[in-house]
Amino acid sequence: MGTIPGKYCFGNRSIKKLVVPEDISEIGEWAYGSCSALEEVHIQKGCRVSDRAFAGSDGIRRIFLYNEKGERVNGLPGLLALAVTVWPGDTSRIFEAASEDAAFLEWLDERLPLYLAEEDSLGYIPFLAGGEEDYRDETEERKEHERAVKLRKARFMYERLLAGGIRPPGAEKSRMSGRLKDYGPGISFALMKEDSERKEEYGRLFFELCIDGDAGTGKLLEYAGEDAGLRAMVLRHSGGEGVEGLDI
Repeated sequence: MGTIPGKYCFGNRSIKKLVVPEDISEIGEWAYGSCSALEEVHIQKGCRVSDRAFAGSDGIRRIFLYNEKGERVNGLPGLLALAVTVWPGDTSRIFEAASEDAAFLEWLDERLPLYLAEEDSLGYIPFLAGGEEDYRDETEERKEHERAVKLRKARFMYERLLAGGIRPPGAEKSRMSGRLKDYGPGISFALMKEDSERKEEYGRLFFELCIDGDAGTGKLLEYAGEDAGLRAMVLRHSGGEGVEGLDI
């Protein structure tokens, strides 16, 4: 059995999909770290994944695990990818739990509320010049950082709420839907535009939980922009109400 050594593909900007060969028994630390284009990973269940094997590869959307027969064993590939990118230091532990959805969700439900409660500005580091902050708090850089954090948290909440019918405790469900409402429809629509494969499911939950808040059909169409799928979704939900005079 072979091993993928540490930093094997570190910083690779071209790899989008990774299928780990069946004869690989271990993936070393930072082996696929900071792979900015990496979106999808496929790994045999028995392969040991070291901590920080994917650290910095924040664009990973789904991680799939397989048994010796080539059958997929994890039903929550989106949540697994998010957990690995948010807590890279716990990667090996996360993979140990991920082969059983119930065990994985039990682990996740202990960690996720703490992560969601963190300030969205956490981790923002202003540019320093001459030992002094060169930017005020309300810079575009800070806003971009906070928006990226909100998008990741929103994806986490949508994926957890849609987790194979295994719903989180009622109080947590309410907190998540409330947080998504606080973020506003813009974040949810940006998320749906980013992930075409999950667009319909995110959209269904968006309207089911009334995350649109007080936004009318016209405003939601603005958020949808030129995305035909999102525009159709908004119009189906509204039944055509409130669209007089709008360019649809």
